[in-house]
Amino acid sequence: MSVPFANGRPVPCEVLEKVALELVRVEPLGTPHQLLPLLLTSRAVNAALSIRSNAPLYAQICRLKFDVGAVTRRAFTPGVRDLSDHLVQMCNLVRFLQRGDIHDVETSEQLLAAFVCMLDNDGKNRAQLEHAGIGAFVRRVVRERLDEGKEENDMWPQSNMLNACALWLMWMFTTRGE
Repeated sequence: MSVPFANGRPVPCEVLEKVALELVRVEPLGTPHQLLPLLLTSRAVNAALSIRSNAPLYAQICRLKFDVGAVTRRAFTPGVRDLSDHLVQMCNLVRFLQRGDIHDVETSEQLLAAFVCMLDNDGKNRAQLEHAGIGAFVRRVVRERLDEGKEENDMWPQSNMLNACALWLMWMFTTRGE
């Protein structure tokens, strides 16, 4: 399959996919925001490279940016759709951490996603989360939200997902120097 450009000449989809991968490869940390200008060049390019129509491309981007080996070592081989969905989830997590809103209603769920991400860490996941600012985010959660509801619990922090994930992540990202 090929995509027609303004000059009328078709460009094979494989070439567009290679261009997209190389754009993402330039900056491995963070979301694949480098694809946005390419996706906006034309409707045909957008249709050929969208996540709905080209899950294999986004599965490759997921393998490039995030760790998937731990899942495979657990006797499960993720498919193309699984990996593209995982990329979307992880990019949402990265953007959430970059926003830095610790009072967002999704904070508990996103910290759980970050915790699971660290359980599957082979190096890339940690680098992505550090780049997104998880250390400062988690420290703020612990400082500002750990005491929420302690009045109902004899002045002890509540035993909930937010507190558990925040403390585990704080421990996971604490270095010897700290």
